[in-house]
Amino acid sequence: MLRIVGTAIGGGLAGAWLIYGAVSWWIGLAGVAIALVSFPSFSRFSSRHSASWNCLLAKATFDGMPAEEQKLVMDEVSRILTAGATYPHSDPDGSLNSMPESARFGFVALALAHLHIPPVVGDGWNQVSNPYTAMLGADKELEFVRTQLQKKYGIYVSLENKLMRR
Repeated sequence: MLRIVGTAIGGGLAGAWLIYGAVSWWIGLAGVAIALVSFPSFSRFSSRHSASWNCLLAKATFDGMPAEEQKLVMDEVSRILTAGATYPHSDPDGSLNSMPESARFGFVALALAHLHIPPVVGDGWNQVSNPYTAMLGADKELEFVRTQLQKKYGIYVSLENKLMRR
């Protein structure tokens, strides 16, 4: 009799562990699904955030440079657009001026990084391979980074001015 009760209790525990195992497996699977769904949006935020830092720091750095250095940077931007791009631009100045200002200063950040010119504040440039695509729809990230630059460094950067080849 004692054996039967022990087996019944043991069987009940085994059943409970089977149910717990199945539930935990489904919870784990749901966690993986959530991670896979949210990773692209986090990745998009991360690249937009990095591109926004580069954009605003490039604007602040570029605006504080003498005209000779600005010309050197713009020459490097033209070189990047003609030689370094996946789809080379035959008219880099026209392409640059037709881009949104955030993308233009993203390319200025690339040029500044290629020329080893550090940003006015911070630890350096973020790696962004295509500023144009990274800045598409990055308005919230730009505003967030603008606020962070103001709070952390006391710098206000506005993207209202037009960047023209100098």
